[in-house]
Amino acid sequence: MGGQFLNLSLFIVLLSFFIMLNAMSTFEKDKSKTVLKSIEFAFSSSPITHDVAPTIEEAPEEEEKEGDSLDKLQDLFENQIAGIQARKNRLGTELHIQLPAEALERAVMQSPTEAPPSQAEGAPPIGDFFLPTLISLMQSDAQGVSYRMDMVLNMPDNPAKMHNDGAGDVEAGKRMMSKVAEVIESAGMPKKLFSPGLSQGRVGYADLYFRRYVPYNPLGVQE
Repeated sequence: MGGQFLNLSLFIVLLSFFIMLNAMSTFEKDKSKTVLKSIEFAFSSSPITHDVAPTIEEAPEEEEKEGDSLDKLQDLFENQIAGIQARKNRLGTELHIQLPAEALERAVMQSPTEAPPSQAEGAPPIGDFFLPTLISLMQSDAQGVSYRMDMVLNMPDNPAKMHNDGAGDVEAGKRMMSKVAEVIESAGMPKKLFSPGLSQGRVGYADLYFRRYVPYNPLGVQE
């Protein structure tokens, strides 16, 4: 009977310890949302929705809740180009946008319109803000983070195979991407922050991938 009483005493001491921990603990709603979102993502089979974004929580450096650069990039494309599909990764560090290739070309190739007589002298031209805004958002933000854009035009088959077979679609796609890349570069985009290419995928659409830019260091040593 002595062993049973000892076990019972230890159980009561352990139970009392956890009761005291529970009484001393506090509940923080903001932190609980993050934990619940992580658990839901790990065990849910449904696709991720955009109603809970990493930038919803208030941050001192974003008093007006403007969001980070990826949020602003997504808003820019959604407001200026119809028929896009945007999605972030789980950590909110990468943005994937799929949009009609012709719409992308029109947005990049649009020319500035003449300012109306009522426009104030020295004001920027109306209608030519998409590309400058895109470039400015990809530069270093308040946290010193720059983003790189990988621009991929989708083809019906493997581009290398289509090139060997002499398919004209590959040459047309290469000309289009070269023209778009030339305009982006001439507008002030550093070469290190974007790259054009071809890939097999949804025909008539282009994929844009925005990732944090990490300078290449051949020595593998952090500066």
